[in-house]
Amino acid sequence: VGPQGDYIPVILKSLPNYTIYVAKNAKPINHTKARELDAKAEKLRKKHPLGYFTNVVKWKEEVRKDPLYHECMKYLNDEEWMVKNYYPAEVGMLREPLKKAVEYMFTVRKGFRRPVSRIKVFILPYSLGPKVWGEEVNPYTHSPYMQFNGPLMMKQKDTSVLRDNLMLTAVHELFHVVQSRYTY
Repeated sequence: VGPQGDYIPVILKSLPNYTIYVAKNAKPINHTKARELDAKAEKLRKKHPLGYFTNVVKWKEEVRKDPLYHECMKYLNDEEWMVKNYYPAEVGMLREPLKKAVEYMFTVRKGFRRPVSRIKVFILPYSLGPKVWGEEVNPYTHSPYMQFNGPLMMKQKDTSVLRDNLMLTAVHELFHVVQSRYTY
């Protein structure tokens, strides 16, 4: 369940409560470095094809011995590198506000029930309106989610305004997600 469009998940170790979804056609921050990593991964896939009758255990052993695998994994396991180079800029913009929202809701304001599953957060490639930073959507499926206005995030050049609005919106919308879980 989520907004209309094709999205791919981004899972960050620093945000264990969330899965962020970005539009499939979203652009990475650093096109050159992202393309280089993609080329290495593609080379690795071609070097070690996985077929229908492949012995997966042996295949994994073979792949893990390849220095190219370790080179790719060095970047893929480095969250800071991925946020600064590979993912769209909005992922980095939301990381701290989402982290602080969880801290506030479940540590500072103790007593709220923690969600039992990851909260879906969608970064929309289209605007929710000129002053709407985000919203919680509750499709009555027991899976409310949050969505943020990607174009507005990218348009805001004043970093303090951006940070403050994303912080306020993240806490506010997380409260609605938590609140809606009390009604089901």
